[in-house]
Amino acid sequence: MLAKIRRAPAALVWGLSIVAAFALVAADLDQPLTATQHSRDSTAYGVFKGRDLEVVESWRLLASQWLHVKPKHMLFNAVIIALVGGALESRLGVWPFLTVGLIGGALGQLAGAWAYPHAFISGASQAYLPYAVWRSLRSAPGNGLGGWRLWA
Repeated sequence: MLAKIRRAPAALVWGLSIVAAFALVAADLDQPLTATQHSRDSTAYGVFKGRDLEVVESWRLLASQWLHVKPKHMLFNAVIIALVGGALESRLGVWPFLTVGLIGGALGQLAGAWAYPHAFISGASQAYLPYAVWRSLRSAPGNGLGGWRLWA
């Protein structure tokens, strides 16, 4: 177990930083760690309403990935980032791991904003979905789609 963690330190740090962000926001809002954090209260930290996103606030596409409303959902996302992201990081290295997660997550947040303009956008689900797709493609017969070899 420790050997796997050593091969994926960024995934572990990312997972733990999601928990830390939840705890810091809870403390700043004077809420217990088990309480649901209302999205409208978290807009100062990076949560945004889809229709309100502007180019000058594009930092929210990244920051919102660390912010969560429900503690159980936050823990689930943190564990998935650490485990599934860790599999990618240990296989390809830290930079591909961060690139896939951060860019994929930001694109997912952007798609969520476009699809649900009246909803608040937050959470790391959009970051771990590209990892799940990567794992699925790696496990596909022929190591790719339709017989195409995507990578060695």
